[in-house]
Amino acid sequence: MTGWTIATALAAAEAAGPKVALRCEDRRATFAQLLARSERLAAGLSAAGAGPGDRIALLCRNSVESVELFLAAARLGAVLVPMEIGLRRLELGHLLREAGATWLFADWAGWDLAGGLEGIDEGLTLVAIGAELRTASGDPITAYEDLIGDGVDWSDFKAAPEEPLLLRFARAGSGLPRPSLHSHAEVLAGALRQMREFELGSDAVYVSAPGTCWALDPRDLSLAAWLGGATVELAPARRFHPAAHCGALAAAEASATVISPSQLRMMVSSGALAMAALDHLRVLCVGAPVRSRLLEDVAEQLPGCRLTQVYAPPGFAGAVASIGPEEAAARPGCSGRAAPGCELAILDGAGEPLPPGCVGEVACRDLADLSAEPEGNWLGTGDRGYLDSEGYLFVAERGAETILSGGLDVSLAEVEAILGEHDAVAEIALVAVPDDALGEASLAHVVTRPGQRLAPSLLAEYAQSRLAPHKVPLDWVLREEPLPRESCGRLEKRSLVAAGLDPQVA
Repeated sequence: MTGWTIATALAAAEAAGPKVALRCEDRRATFAQLLARSERLAAGLSAAGAGPGDRIALLCRNSVESVELFLAAARLGAVLVPMEIGLRRLELGHLLREAGATWLFADWAGWDLAGGLEGIDEGLTLVAIGAELRTASGDPITAYEDLIGDGVDWSDFKAAPEEPLLLRFARAGSGLPRPSLHSHAEVLAGALRQMREFELGSDAVYVSAPGTCWALDPRDLSLAAWLGGATVELAPARRFHPAAHCGALAAAEASATVISPSQLRMMVSSGALAMAALDHLRVLCVGAPVRSRLLEDVAEQLPGCRLTQVYAPPGFAGAVASIGPEEAAARPGCSGRAAPGCELAILDGAGEPLPPGCVGEVACRDLADLSAEPEGNWLGTGDRGYLDSEGYLFVAERGAETILSGGLDVSLAEVEAILGEHDAVAEIALVAVPDDALGEASLAHVVTRPGQRLAPSLLAEYAQSRLAPHKVPLDWVLREEPLPRESCGRLEKRSLVAAGLDPQVA
């Protein structure tokens, strides 16, 4: 597929004819219908003044329209900027400015958030998806269906593979999310690796995980499934419930899905996994390595289920390493070997590869994109770890720890940065803790400034005013002594995790 863009790659799948490419709640769309509608949408956008390089923000639940808009942006040479439902207006405004968005597509759920943003940028054009929305002054917002145009001469629109297609906000390092731009070629390469490694052919049915927009998550397999001619079922955005998700997988006759270790634990402990007819399901588990006991429980409850763990650091187009159940059982704590088409390395402070067993920054490069400098092109992940003598990766410390709380991603570094702005907070550190209802939650260790007094209720109120509800810490530990640090000054979170298992909340 050298030289292909997303538009040309997906057009090849149209040979599947009337086969259903997308299921979303009670709606169905074939490959031919998706391509035809997205081309008409691209024509309407072009007529309305959108063009190559424009940033088109998407703030809606999983829907047929979200896929059409992605394909339309690809056809037009524009850049899709998927946004997370559940942000606060302050967060959304910051991300829209960082992205340089000139268009904002929102459904009714997204408009609950975006409704107070008119005037944020006079150049921001608003479009309503599936609802009659109005501004605060009562003016109607352009309807999505009104942008569905007629045919257009596509000879004027020839997006190159190296041109940008997706802008995602990656949570790498500390602080607020930063924009991460991905080209057609990069997104395609990641999807092709997923398609081949996880055997997503035309007979497969992939069911996305509830909670996030499919285009927002680089670990999602929707694009890989479409490239293989498979059917994708987009789960509606909702809090993760193990019984409901297992039931949805069984009803869809799913052959593949992506979940986190915490979600998998909830499915096993609730008994929902054993009760569902999912013996031939391929499960991709994304996040920290799955503990040996949980692997054994999955194998006992679903002997025919194949569980593959993947390592997908923030800022990358997809997974860069994976490991199967047999290998994982033999190597506890391992994140896997390099994914097909990728190469892993551990770099020292000067950016030079380290030998096996030495701890440094985990880095990756695409073997299909090496320049005349074959030793270069390493892209650091922000995580620290080591490779063993056989090339298996062990991550010792994550640069941007992310948890999945109620099915939604939460960057602990992002929350720390925002809560650290409180006048009475001297230091703050969040650690992940298990939670029966949410799968994972965060516990905040807070050191107050001398002479300042804080109550957990005041901290919670402050957090709720600045963060989406799913990002607010579940509990608070108030401390007078400084947070534990190593001799180099790096925060020692391991001791906080141990303390957090039985916190003494002030």
